[in-house]
Amino acid sequence: MAVSLEPIVNGVGRLIVDGREHLCVRVASHRKSLAGLLNEIRGEKGWIVRGEEVAPWEIEGFLEHERAIYAHGPAVAGDPLTHLFTLPGAEPWKRLARLAKDAATLVGRAVPLPRPQLSGILTVGAEAHLFLPDPILAAAWAAATEEERIAIAESWNHPDLSGERAFCYFIGALAYRILSRRPPHTGQSEEEARARAREQEPVSPRLDDPGIAPEVAETVLRALSPRASFTLADWQAALGRWSVDGVRQEVTEGERKQLVEQAGRLRRRSEVAFQRKSFLQRNWTTIAIVAAAVVVVGLIGGSILKNALKPRITVGMTREQVVHLYYASMDSLDSQAMQNCVIDGAGRGAINQVETLFVINRVREGYGQGTFLPASQWKQKGEPPLKTGQSVFGITDLAVSPAGGNEFLARYEKWVSIPPKGAGEGPGPVEPLQVVGTAHVDRLYLKDERTFWAIYRIDVVEEGPLSSTK
Repeated sequence: MAVSLEPIVNGVGRLIVDGREHLCVRVASHRKSLAGLLNEIRGEKGWIVRGEEVAPWEIEGFLEHERAIYAHGPAVAGDPLTHLFTLPGAEPWKRLARLAKDAATLVGRAVPLPRPQLSGILTVGAEAHLFLPDPILAAAWAAATEEERIAIAESWNHPDLSGERAFCYFIGALAYRILSRRPPHTGQSEEEARARAREQEPVSPRLDDPGIAPEVAETVLRALSPRASFTLADWQAALGRWSVDGVRQEVTEGERKQLVEQAGRLRRRSEVAFQRKSFLQRNWTTIAIVAAAVVVVGLIGGSILKNALKPRITVGMTREQVVHLYYASMDSLDSQAMQNCVIDGAGRGAINQVETLFVINRVREGYGQGTFLPASQWKQKGEPPLKTGQSVFGITDLAVSPAGGNEFLARYEKWVSIPPKGAGEGPGPVEPLQVVGTAHVDRLYLKDERTFWAIYRIDVVEEGPLSSTK
């Protein structure tokens, strides 16, 4: 099978398999992190929007290429949103106006807007947009590096906004980049980028280019202010004006010089204020730790080192308790607790699955699109049919038994929610998910690490479907 990949934007590309082209999205960085993920995203669909016309774009399958897993669907001749930054004259504003209109069409059809990011939307020709589905983007997000996340999302979003208002901020960030040739904020880490979005107001684009009209700069800054009211209708009106009237005005050389000097002062002042606040926050944490250490010295003496090492939560647990904690943590999507139970890469696939599902469910719940039910709670309620927006994951009926030496057998049922066959094709509310179960037997090998027991190897002994779908 001949396979080649032509990147479009981070994590999205054109996949060519035996001469046939597909649009693909990277959803996992390695096969080990794939278990269970496919059921979460297989039935998801994106939308191609052209004015008032909406057509589905559906996942057709999955393919491994160069150690990464890609979800792929029908080929779409599209460009990334970064293409806007290269267009001349009024064309960027016309394209942004169409983006705002197409997003408003989805809102009007009760289709949730995806989490805004550069890799989540493609421009199809000059008149349409492909909006990739949120669960696919959440999986792609989990598979991306921190550098990629900053480049495609964190520099263009506000961490405290959601829904239509978040999308308006995103359009404002794109407009700011077109005007100022830089995003409104960025950082060396995701944490820094989010902190700057919260604490640093963007400098007016007029200070980068004094020829920008004041009304244009003020509109962009208002869209980038999380406390200001701003709608997609506001953007359509503003971008429509700029497409006709332009975004520039005449300025004298004296005004230009004054604005450039003001830009330098404001940027230095803003950066000093941000760095001072960041330093104080870091310093306060250090002071608090030192103060706590001093108290500990006075009360307990030589226990400072022990406390600072932050021992695993499994310290003091028996072997059986460690095994029970590992499996019970799947129900609460607590990958950190699972990691506390293992060493040497054991259970990596299951931990990656839980991490990915945690991201997907956080995105869905953040946008009011659904709720997650641990499998144990779902079973306790009598295995009811799911309502629209609900999903289930986890294990039940866990039984752990010794298997000789430091080996144990774990028998359990694993439950995941998947789209029903023949789910609706048109835009609008989707059908409730169905819950399917599989029966498992694992063999776990534990090692005494002096202060705690750890699982260093997990073998699958048996795995098969349960008799029914809920």
